Amino acid sequence: MKTLVNFRDAGGYQTAEGHKVKTGKIYRSGEIVDLSVEDKDKFVNEYGIKTIFDLRGASELAERPDDTFAGTHYINLDIMKDLDGQSSSLEDLTAEPTSADDHMKSLYQGMILSKSGQNGYRQFLEQVASSDDPFIFHCFAGKDRTGVAAALVLDLLEVSKVDIYADYLKTNQMRKAANDLLIAGMREKGMDEAQLKEVETMMYVKKDYLDVAYETMNAEFGGLKGFVKDGLGLSDNLVKDLKTLYTV
Repeated sequence: MKTLVNFRDAGGYQTAEGHKVKTGKIYRSGEIVDLSVEDKDKFVNEYGIKTIFDLRGASELAERPDDTFAGTHYINLDIMKDLDGQSSSLEDLTAEPTSADDHMKSLYQGMILSKSGQNGYRQFLEQVASSDDPFIFHCFAGKDRTGVAAALVLDLLEVSKVDIYADYLKTNQMRKAANDLLIAGMREKGMDEAQLKEVETMMYVKKDYLDVAYETMNAEFGGLKGFVKDGLGLSDNLVKDLKTLYTV
């Protein structure tokens, strides 16, 4: 879809158990805002998406609410609500004394350890394990909150770390045109080159950022499966249901 930035099917990957993640079921993207008429039709009739998981916060929703679609259920899960004033917004970054790189690493740790992160990802996994209807999950850019959600799903389906990271890093290609426009607009508004460099860092993903999420899960919960069991309070049966629903 031309007007939905960073949109892709997260299926098609091989699993360690000799299966394959189904295609046409698990979609990820950036914000679903101002889609063209053609793309709105594709969203419903070609992709058949039944549920939208919006991982953004209240201010983002108020400023740029998602488009609505007939027959599609909308669920908001504010992943960063409890992150003590931290934000993924470009405006907040430029006002903070910390570097963009440190800021992003702190966000990834916070998404794993905060109550809002844990509650949001728990509800997300519970919902997707209850039906195999096609769904989409997104935040603003579809890279950080969405990137962690994708890693959780794919890892639980036994997709290799190589493929999980490859899927995560696709964002840098798929958001380049949109990021270039944002940078150009900020330059026109008078942002200096040092600020623009920090903003640019924040607009892309790095292996290091997802590393922080995994390292935090390892340190605090003994790994991703421990995080899902003890941090999110989800059962082994839910993981089995995910595999039944989304692998062939």
